[in-house]
Amino acid sequence: MAFDKSEDCEEKLKLQNQMWCREVITELKEAGASWIQMDEPKLVMDIESCQYNAFKKAYAVLGEVSGVKLLVETYFTDLPAESYL
Repeated sequence: MAFDKSEDCEEKLKLQNQMWCREVITELKEAGASWIQMDEPKLVMDIESCQYNAFKKAYAVLGEVSGVKLLVETYFTDLPAESYL
């Protein structure tokens, strides 16, 4: 399936962001961090299931850096139970 230019740019940006985040997590790990907290206020907003799935995929990629634990924090409210699945 071919992407049009705007979709192609969006996909490249997503990949670049994931690579950049992995590099930062790796650098923090090398500096001695064993836990890294990520604040995600967007998760408690009224978002679609595809957006939850995108967060899950992104954090799965970031979680591939072994030896460091990620803590995803929200504020103002709790996540719905189905988001943990």
